[in-house]
Amino acid sequence: TRNNTIYGKKVTEQLIAALPKDITIVSGLAFGIDAIAHSAAMDHQLPTIGVLAHGLNEMYPAQHKQLAREMIQQGAL
Repeated sequence: TRNNTIYGKKVTEQLIAALPKDITIVSGLAFGIDAIAHSAAMDHQLPTIGVLAHGLNEMYPAQHKQLAREMIQQGAL
């Protein structure tokens, strides 16, 4: 969900932390759980892929530009 609760954030982070290192996180890089999952994956050295609904010349949501840059180092867009 895009409007996650604090509990949802915590559970997502715990779930990602418990995954084996050969798992790749694939999500849409949207607000909420998507961004939390991508960030947690990078925190735990898991590959992460952001599936974009737009071209690579723009970032939506714009607030995720830095997250997208970091993801390129440990995954893909």
